[in-house]
Amino acid sequence: MGKVAKGYGIFFLIIVILVIWAWATSEPDDGIYQVSISGIPSFADKGTIEAGISKAIMVWEDNNPELEFELVEENGEIHIEFMEFISRDVLGTEAAGYQEGRKLVIELGSYDCRGNWQQYSSNMIADTIAHETGHYLGLGHHTNESHLMYGDDEFTQTEFDDLGYNIPSQIIEYTTWIEWEK
Repeated sequence: MGKVAKGYGIFFLIIVILVIWAWATSEPDDGIYQVSISGIPSFADKGTIEAGISKAIMVWEDNNPELEFELVEENGEIHIEFMEFISRDVLGTEAAGYQEGRKLVIELGSYDCRGNWQQYSSNMIADTIAHETGHYLGLGHHTNESHLMYGDDEFTQTEFDDLGYNIPSQIIEYTTWIEWEK
């Protein structure tokens, strides 16, 4: 293969990479964010998870009429995956979810003091999805514990930038998933 052919091959590869990068990092052309979800695990209550997804979408759309989310079968701009439990080893801190590019990973429950797994409520799942969606939209963490985007880590902003969004309120003020013995 000659130098010219190799040059065109490298040029073509760079163009392909740039096109894929532009597609992966761009906002939707029609203003609608497509959301796909991985299968809901069999150990989880499907209705609770679906209600959490719907509530999370609704709070962002209700507070920001310019935002629209649409559930699609696969390959959404936002893709939600579920985990039974996110170990502290995954992130180095306790968290009910995290955002990585277009992927939102959502914890579905936690273990109580007896080692029994307890699924979170639809409101807890909704708050987690809404919080991670905020990160997808470019938001950092807020210092106020009652703020939807609260977080205490290297992403916490002392001067929080809402990027022009009306940040939804948390659905729940306090969450407990440990069932106490009477």
